[in-house]
Amino acid sequence: MVRFLLALMLLVAPAAAHATDAGWALLRDGGHIVLLRHAMVTGTADPANFDIAQCPTQLNLSARGQQQASRIGALFAARAAPIERVLSSRYCRCLDTARIAFEAEPEPFAPLDLLKTDPA
Repeated sequence: MVRFLLALMLLVAPAAAHATDAGWALLRDGGHIVLLRHAMVTGTADPANFDIAQCPTQLNLSARGQQQASRIGALFAARAAPIERVLSSRYCRCLDTARIAFEAEPEPFAPLDLLKTDPA
């Protein structure tokens, strides 16, 4: 559990470049879970009538976000951090971040979707 929390604290920061060498060394050992937020998007909020299955109706990665996702992947590759499995929320921006960063098709995992989806 401590290793999970350490990895989480190191890599959830806005810039993965701030992760320490010790943190990357832990990740190289494998067996860890890393949670990442999606890269930068084109706006500030999804429209009220968005459809999670339709990318054009929701926020998507900006050009800068695509570059960020690529840099995240490069950091993992440069530090030889193994990627065994990639889960993602079903939001297009999250799926695209995972695809670009890890050059793999992520597994959509609904529990990672936004927690506040009920308007009540």
